[in-house]
Amino acid sequence: MIVFLTLGYVALLVTFYKLKIIKSTIGWKLSPLFFMLACIIALAVPMQWGAPSGPINVFRYVIEIVPNVSGEVVAVPVKPQELLKKGDILFQIDQRPFQAEVDRLEAAIAEAQQKVLQLEAAFNTAAANVDLEVAERDLAKSTYERSEALHKSNAAAISEQGLDVARQSLAAAEASVRVNESIKTEAQLAFESEIDGQNTTVAQLQSELELAQLNLQWTTVRAPADGYVMQLALRPGQRVSQVPGRSTMAFVEQTRTQLAVGIRQFQLRHVKPGQAAEIAFKLYPGQTFSARVKQLIPMNSAGQVQATGVLSDVEDLLTSNRPYGVILALDDDTIDISELPGGAIGTADIYTEKAQFTHFIRHVELRMKSWLNFLIP
Repeated sequence: MIVFLTLGYVALLVTFYKLKIIKSTIGWKLSPLFFMLACIIALAVPMQWGAPSGPINVFRYVIEIVPNVSGEVVAVPVKPQELLKKGDILFQIDQRPFQAEVDRLEAAIAEAQQKVLQLEAAFNTAAANVDLEVAERDLAKSTYERSEALHKSNAAAISEQGLDVARQSLAAAEASVRVNESIKTEAQLAFESEIDGQNTTVAQLQSELELAQLNLQWTTVRAPADGYVMQLALRPGQRVSQVPGRSTMAFVEQTRTQLAVGIRQFQLRHVKPGQAAEIAFKLYPGQTFSARVKQLIPMNSAGQVQATGVLSDVEDLLTSNRPYGVILALDDDTIDISELPGGAIGTADIYTEKAQFTHFIRHVELRMKSWLNFLIP
């Protein structure tokens, strides 16, 4: 723009010279240099922070589709660049092994629930056996005590051998009670082994069944959002894996598109959200679109510290002058941001509250760049 103004000044001098309004002196010959220097100092320098400008890029969110289960692909119903809704099927993995696992666990749960009834019956039987053995022990104890009393009062009424038999019967009855109480305890522990009111074996199998059902559900890979698939190479018969980093397709979100303009650091200090902006896309030569500053990204690649065994070169970091990203939001009704292709480039100007007298120069300059897009694609 400064060059354009200088050329206009030179054309004006030539016109005045032809009209003999001025003479060809060394002063007038050098005046274009002073005019250019004055324009740089008065316009170009304050314009850098009053109306900063930078290259703009259209960013689209791309989701790498990695299945949660591994298996053979049996169907791929989608087509490349075909607009999909969230939940539409992208591809289908063979469900048979996963369905078989679900069926096996459902049968195991039914068997475990039946075993719970068996454990309850075993516990009730053990409890009844304990009651029976306790009754027999009490009877043996009563017999022994009566025999002992008779032996003490009248040795002829019961022999020493008879007393020993009664004593052994009591000891056997007490041992039987202890054995049956141990059996009852084991049966009770097995029957009452619960978590949240459910048998632990059944609960464990139920948890495995839920995971198996989830894996079965994951065999149908669906679109995570509204969008479309790019570069579709997946075909039935291929085997896909749940290994991270091995994506099967790239899914582009339709509803999430961002415009980011790179603003150099010394131009950024007066940029704030809500300020007006203009954009000239190379995709639309001869047109400009109004926008607003939406957000400032408070970091660039030079400020990122990565986990590595190599020390960062501080000198490179200190001398780097990478621009910062500023997110813009289109407020022009003539264009839909969701229709902009990812990677579309152009130029954007931001109009701050400082050096507003330079805004007109930026307006003119941006429109010149927009028309030049016809010649310089």
